[in-house]
Amino acid sequence: VFTGKDEQVVNTLLSNPLYTDAIKGLRTNIEQAAYQTIAESISEKGNYNLETVREAIRAIGDVADKDVRMLARTNSHAFFAAGRRSGYVRAEQELGEKFVYAWVGPSDHRTTPVCQRIKERVDERGGAVPYDELVAIVTEESRKDYPTFTIVPEALQAHWNERHLAIRRVR
Repeated sequence: VFTGKDEQVVNTLLSNPLYTDAIKGLRTNIEQAAYQTIAESISEKGNYNLETVREAIRAIGDVADKDVRMLARTNSHAFFAAGRRSGYVRAEQELGEKFVYAWVGPSDHRTTPVCQRIKERVDERGGAVPYDELVAIVTEESRKDYPTFTIVPEALQAHWNERHLAIRRVR
C-alpha cells in the first residue's frame, strides 16, 4: 500500500523531464508498455504488481515467458531507480549540496560479477562516490560483461534483472 508521500513521488516522477524524456527515448513498444503499466498501476490503483507489467508485455506480442519476466523486472527496476534519482536530484537542489552514493544490493549466489566489481570499486573509494562517478564505474564495469546493455544514468542499472541500487550515503 502506498502512502501520500509515495503518490507525491510518483506524480513528481511522471511529470519530471528525466522520466518523460526517458519514456520518449525508449527503444521498443515493450519498454513503453512496461513503463506505462507501472505508472498507471501506481497512480490509479495506489499499488504496483509485477504480474500486471508482465501481462502488458505479453499483450504486445509473442514474447517467451522467461523474457517477459526479465523485461518486467528490468523495466520495473529502471522505473523505480528513475524515481529515486529524481528525488535525490530534487533534494540536492533544495539543500544546495551534492550527495554521495553507494551501490547497494544483495550479496548472494545471484550477485553478478559486474555488481560485485562495482561494489568493490565504490568501497575502495570510501564506500560512496558522487553520482557521476558512480555512473562512470557502472558503465565501465557493465560494458566488460554486457557490451550491448544501454546504461541510462537517470535510471541506473548495470544489466538486465538488476537488483542493486544507487543509494545516498551520508559520510
